[in-house]
Amino acid sequence: ANFIITVANSASDPNQILDDLSREPWLAEVPREPILLRQIELDRENPPSDPYTHSLSAYQGQLIELYLAQNQVAKAQAMYDSSLSGNDRKGGVDMNRIVLAVRSNRLQPLLDTWRANPDSVPKDSFGSAIYRLMKPTTAYKPDLAAIRPLQEFLFEYRSEEHTSELQSRQY
Repeated sequence: ANFIITVANSASDPNQILDDLSREPWLAEVPREPILLRQIELDRENPPSDPYTHSLSAYQGQLIELYLAQNQVAKAQAMYDSSLSGNDRKGGVDMNRIVLAVRSNRLQPLLDTWRANPDSVPKDSFGSAIYRLMKPTTAYKPDLAAIRPLQEFLFEYRSEEHTSELQSRQY
Protein backbone atom coordinates (compact mmCIF):
# COMPACT_ATOMS: atom_id res chain seq x y z
CA ALA A 1 0.00 0.00 0.00
CA ASN A 2 2.83 2.41 0.79
CA PHE A 3 4.29 1.90 -2.68
CA ILE A 4 0.89 2.59 -4.27
CA ILE A 5 0.46 5.75 -2.19
CA THR A 6 4.00 6.94 -3.02
CA VAL A 7 3.45 6.44 -6.75
CA ALA A 8 0.03 8.10 -6.58
CA ASN A 9 1.48 11.10 -4.75
CA SER A 10 3.69 11.83 -7.75
CA ALA A 11 0.65 12.08 -10.06
CA SER A 12 -1.07 15.36 -10.82
CA ASP A 13 -4.25 14.02 -9.19
CA PRO A 14 -3.23 11.43 -6.58
CA ASN A 15 -6.81 10.93 -5.39
CA GLN A 16 -7.94 9.87 -8.86
CA ILE A 17 -5.16 7.26 -9.05
CA LEU A 18 -6.00 5.96 -5.57
CA ASP A 19 -9.69 5.93 -6.37
CA ASP A 20 -9.13 3.86 -9.51
CA LEU A 21 -6.87 1.41 -7.68
CA SER A 22 -8.99 1.05 -4.56
CA ARG A 23 -11.81 -0.47 -6.63
CA GLU A 24 -9.62 -3.11 -8.23
CA PRO A 25 -10.70 -6.66 -7.26
CA TRP A 26 -7.09 -7.87 -7.05
CA LEU A 27 -6.31 -5.41 -4.25
CA ALA A 28 -6.59 -7.24 -0.91
CA GLU A 29 -8.49 -5.77 2.06
CA VAL A 30 -5.37 -4.99 4.11
CA PRO A 31 -3.91 -2.32 1.76
CA ARG A 32 -7.31 -0.69 1.29
CA GLU A 33 -7.19 0.92 4.75
CA PRO A 34 -4.08 3.08 4.18
CA ILE A 35 -5.32 3.96 0.69
CA LEU A 36 -8.72 5.09 2.01
CA LEU A 37 -7.05 6.98 4.88
CA ARG A 38 -4.84 8.80 2.33
CA GLN A 39 -7.89 9.59 0.18
CA ILE A 40 -9.63 11.07 3.22
CA GLU A 41 -6.52 13.12 4.00
CA LEU A 42 -6.26 14.37 0.39
CA ASP A 43 -9.96 15.24 0.33
CA ARG A 44 -9.66 17.22 3.56
CA GLU A 45 -6.61 19.09 2.25
CA ASN A 46 -8.16 19.88 -1.12
CA PRO A 47 -11.91 19.22 -1.45
CA PRO A 48 -12.90 18.29 -5.01
CA SER A 49 -14.63 20.93 -7.10
CA ASP A 50 -16.27 18.33 -9.36
CA PRO A 51 -19.56 17.18 -7.76
CA TYR A 52 -19.27 13.79 -9.51
CA THR A 53 -16.06 12.79 -7.75
CA HIS A 54 -16.09 10.80 -4.53
CA SER A 55 -16.64 12.93 -1.49
CA LEU A 56 -15.09 12.76 1.93
CA SER A 57 -18.20 11.07 3.32
CA ALA A 58 -18.02 8.40 0.59
CA TYR A 59 -14.43 7.52 1.54
CA GLN A 60 -15.37 7.51 5.23
CA GLY A 61 -18.30 5.22 4.46
CA GLN A 62 -16.04 2.84 2.54
CA LEU A 63 -13.60 2.78 5.43
CA ILE A 64 -16.40 2.07 7.92
CA GLU A 65 -17.56 -0.79 5.69
CA LEU A 66 -14.01 -2.14 5.50
CA TYR A 67 -13.58 -1.99 9.27
CA LEU A 68 -16.92 -3.75 9.80
CA ALA A 69 -15.99 -6.47 7.29
CA GLN A 70 -12.76 -6.98 9.26
CA ASN A 71 -14.77 -7.00 12.53
CA GLN A 72 -12.92 -3.93 13.79
CA VAL A 73 -16.00 -2.38 15.38
CA ALA A 74 -14.10 0.14 17.55
CA LYS A 75 -12.28 1.54 14.50
CA ALA A 76 -15.55 1.67 12.55
CA GLN A 77 -17.21 3.51 15.44
CA ALA A 78 -14.35 6.02 15.66
CA MET A 79 -14.55 6.72 11.91
CA TYR A 80 -18.33 7.02 12.11
CA ASP A 81 -18.07 9.47 15.02
CA SER A 82 -15.51 11.57 13.14
CA SER A 83 -17.64 11.51 9.98
CA LEU A 84 -20.72 13.00 11.64
CA SER A 85 -19.48 16.58 11.50
CA GLY A 86 -21.21 18.24 8.58
CA ASN A 87 -23.39 15.25 7.70
CA ASP A 88 -27.16 15.36 7.80
CA ARG A 89 -27.46 11.87 9.35
CA LYS A 90 -29.38 10.40 6.41
CA GLY A 91 -28.96 7.36 4.20
CA GLY A 92 -25.64 5.62 4.78
CA VAL A 93 -25.04 7.47 8.03
CA ASP A 94 -28.24 6.09 9.55
CA MET A 95 -27.49 2.61 8.21
CA ASN A 96 -24.01 2.71 9.73
CA ARG A 97 -25.45 3.96 13.02
CA ILE A 98 -27.83 1.00 13.15
CA VAL A 99 -25.16 -1.55 12.18
CA LEU A 100 -22.72 -0.16 14.74
CA ALA A 101 -25.37 -0.12 17.47
CA VAL A 102 -26.14 -3.81 16.88
CA ARG A 103 -22.52 -4.87 16.49
CA SER A 104 -21.43 -3.02 19.66
CA ASN A 105 -24.42 -4.15 21.80
CA ARG A 106 -25.84 -0.62 22.07
CA LEU A 107 -29.06 -1.13 20.16
CA GLN A 108 -31.51 -0.79 23.07
CA PRO A 109 -30.96 2.97 23.67
CA LEU A 110 -31.48 3.57 19.95
CA LEU A 111 -34.70 1.54 19.97
CA ASP A 112 -35.88 3.46 23.05
CA THR A 113 -35.22 6.75 21.25
CA TRP A 114 -37.17 5.62 18.21
CA ARG A 115 -40.09 4.41 20.34
CA ALA A 116 -40.19 7.74 22.18
CA ASN A 117 -39.96 9.72 18.93
CA PRO A 118 -41.33 7.72 15.97
CA ASP A 119 -40.56 10.60 13.58
CA SER A 120 -36.85 9.99 14.17
CA VAL A 121 -37.02 6.42 12.84
CA PRO A 122 -34.76 6.10 9.76
CA LYS A 123 -37.22 3.81 7.97
CA ASP A 124 -35.32 3.93 4.68
CA SER A 125 -32.16 2.55 6.31
CA PHE A 126 -33.48 -0.67 7.87
CA GLY A 127 -33.29 -2.90 4.80
CA SER A 128 -29.66 -2.04 4.10
CA ALA A 129 -28.71 -2.30 7.77
CA ILE A 130 -30.26 -5.74 8.22
CA TYR A 131 -28.69 -6.93 4.96
CA ARG A 132 -25.24 -5.80 6.16
CA LEU A 133 -25.77 -7.34 9.59
CA MET A 134 -26.78 -10.69 8.08
CA LYS A 135 -23.89 -10.77 5.57
CA PRO A 136 -20.96 -12.83 6.88
CA THR A 137 -17.36 -11.97 6.06
CA THR A 138 -14.16 -13.86 6.77
CA ALA A 139 -13.87 -12.00 10.09
CA TYR A 140 -17.56 -11.50 10.99
CA LYS A 141 -20.29 -14.04 11.53
CA PRO A 142 -23.81 -12.65 12.09
CA ASP A 143 -25.03 -12.73 15.68
CA LEU A 144 -28.70 -13.57 15.20
CA ALA A 145 -29.52 -12.93 18.86
CA ALA A 146 -28.13 -9.39 18.60
CA ILE A 147 -29.97 -8.73 15.31
CA ARG A 148 -33.34 -10.08 16.49
CA PRO A 149 -34.40 -7.02 18.58
CA LEU A 150 -33.88 -4.83 15.50
CA GLN A 151 -36.00 -7.20 13.39
CA GLU A 152 -38.69 -7.25 16.09
CA PHE A 153 -38.69 -3.45 16.29
CA LEU A 154 -38.96 -3.20 12.52
CA PHE A 155 -41.91 -5.63 12.51
CA GLU A 156 -43.61 -3.71 15.34
CA TYR A 157 -42.96 -0.34 13.66
CA ARG A 158 -44.25 -1.44 10.26
CA SER A 159 -47.32 -3.06 11.87
CA GLU A 160 -48.17 0.18 13.69
CA GLU A 161 -47.51 2.20 10.54
CA HIS A 162 -49.80 -0.10 8.55
CA THR A 163 -52.53 0.03 11.22
CA SER A 164 -52.49 3.83 11.38
CA GLU A 165 -52.60 3.97 7.57
CA LEU A 166 -55.69 1.73 7.54
CA GLN A 167 -57.35 3.82 10.26
CA SER A 168 -56.74 7.04 8.34
CA ARG A 169 -58.38 5.54 5.23
CA GLN A 170 -61.56 4.68 7.16
CA TYR A 171 -62.32 8.34 7.87
